[in-house]
Amino acid sequence: MDVSSNAVQLEDSRILPLTEYQAVTAPDSQTPTTDQLECDIERAADQIGEMDRQVALHEAGHAVAAYEFEWEIGQVSIDADGESDGTARMKSAAATSDLGHAVQVLLAGIAAQCIDAGCAIDLSRRGGEQDMRQIAERFAKDGTSPDDRAVTLRDQGHAVEQLLQRNWTKVQALMTKLLAKRTLSGPETVAILKAPAVPRQ
Repeated sequence: MDVSSNAVQLEDSRILPLTEYQAVTAPDSQTPTTDQLECDIERAADQIGEMDRQVALHEAGHAVAAYEFEWEIGQVSIDADGESDGTARMKSAAATSDLGHAVQVLLAGIAAQCIDAGCAIDLSRRGGEQDMRQIAERFAKDGTSPDDRAVTLRDQGHAVEQLLQRNWTKVQALMTKLLAKRTLSGPETVAILKAPAVPRQ
């Protein structure tokens, strides 16, 4: 998202042209001062930077988990594609991937964000909606019962959290490179992920 000097991003993520922003924030014909506008623009830029960081962290989590299961890694990007804020393209080596591995790869984005925040895995976390839909589709395809779904989510969530903790330097390195380049090819991603892992302290 690009916020130019002619627009302001509000805390609720709306971007308004300065003229509309002034109309919203200037009751009784009081025009915001230049300092107020600069402060709001700086805050908006910080919010955009953190949003990009969260998307990069999320996509890096997916890629690291897929790499650990020897899946083919395609393009990884933090640029929105219309359906999600970022993408990690990959496919399992086997024609039909193991359900546990598939769930771990899909949960890895949310897990990476939660590990970074120091909290338990939160399946309702922003950014994981598409991942959760894909997990539900996989459960339906495999005929997984509702009780087994809950157990699988719990167990695979715990497993992927451990996997990412062991490979945390890879997650961080990939996130950093995504923030710098925004999109990485499969070979670029794999080159980063081949580095030795250092567990999270």
